[in-house]
Amino acid sequence: MLIAFCGIDGSGKSTHAEFLSNWLLEKQIKAQKHKPINSDNAFLSQLHTVCTKFSELNKKPMPREHRSILLAFELFQQSEIVKKWIAEDITVVVDRWIFSHYAYAYARNIETQTLKACLEACIKPDLVFLLDVPVHLSLERIDERNEGRSMNETKDILTRAREKFLEMKDDHHFILLDTTRPQAEIEKRIQAEVSKKLNIQMKS
Repeated sequence: MLIAFCGIDGSGKSTHAEFLSNWLLEKQIKAQKHKPINSDNAFLSQLHTVCTKFSELNKKPMPREHRSILLAFELFQQSEIVKKWIAEDITVVVDRWIFSHYAYAYARNIETQTLKACLEACIKPDLVFLLDVPVHLSLERIDERNEGRSMNETKDILTRAREKFLEMKDDHHFILLDTTRPQAEIEKRIQAEVSKKLNIQMKS
């Protein structure tokens, strides 16, 4: 089974993905937490090299839509790894998945048919939790990390990405979680939804 946590930056994806994977392990269920594209991923270093070479050859930055397609293809390759884990009866919990890429491509006006083809080739989650948070609170949480803001962490980009997530919600049957609610309440909802999917007996 593949379980995905999606939402704009600062919505709590990493926190809740970590909680769920630990809870599944406590329940003696084989689980693997996975963040397909992160700072430890060698791909990002390789992409930086390619972007630098592009700039040297063309005297201008690589177009954002090209970079987005390369990221989507890496996500497809990560999808193949996820398929192998699932074949080994491992429940995979991912921090971001294809829907995050769709949302931010929309937010940056860089959607293309090539990008869509890459993302549609990826394995689809069995369960998607959409962690929703107002943009102003998202930015407050981002600033509390004291790590600076990325190019996607602006009010305009986050507003459009959130708009796209909410637009996709019904078509893809996302489970909407309001992360302004108490954390314990959110965790209980996550446990309940996953228990239904995996037939885990919950204590009353």
